[in-house]
Amino acid sequence: MNEKVFSIIASKGNLMRRAIAMVTILTLIASSPFVFAQEDSETGVRKTLESFLLALSSGDQESFENHFSPDATVFSPFPWSSERTDVTTSFGPLFERLSKRSSTGATNGLNPLDLAISIHGDVAIATFHLQRRSNLNRRTRVLVRAGETWKVVHLHASSENSEQT
Repeated sequence: MNEKVFSIIASKGNLMRRAIAMVTILTLIASSPFVFAQEDSETGVRKTLESFLLALSSGDQESFENHFSPDATVFSPFPWSSERTDVTTSFGPLFERLSKRSSTGATNGLNPLDLAISIHGDVAIATFHLQRRSNLNRRTRVLVRAGETWKVVHLHASSENSEQT
C-alpha cells in the first residue's frame, strides 16, 4: 500500500509541477504584449518629443502647435496663460525671435538631458533638462495617446530665471 500511495503522491507532484510550469509560461506569454506595447509607447513618446523640440528649435510654429492637444495647458515662469489659444498665440514672439536667429544662421540647439519617460496606459510623462547658457532648466511634458500619435496635454517649464529660451 505504501508503494501505491507513494506512486499517487509522486504523480500528483509531477502534475503540480507541470501545472506551475504551464501557469508560468502562460503568464510570460500574456505579459509579453504589454512589455512590447510599453517599448513601442516609449519609442512613440521619444519621437514625439524629438519632433516637438525640432519644431521649436527650427522655428516651425505650425508643426510645433500641431503637437498640442486642443485642451492643452501650460505652467511656466513665462507669461503664458493656461488656455490653448493663448498658449499657441503667446509662442508667436518666441517664434519671431527664432526666425531672426535662423536668418542669421544661429540655431537654438534644444538637446534634452536626463530624459525620463514614464508610460501609464495612454498617458505618458516625460521629464528632461535643457542647458541654456549657465542655467539648467527643468521641463515636463504630459502626453496622451491620440490614435497612433501622442499629443502634449500639459507643458511644465521651470527655470532659474524667467528669460525665454
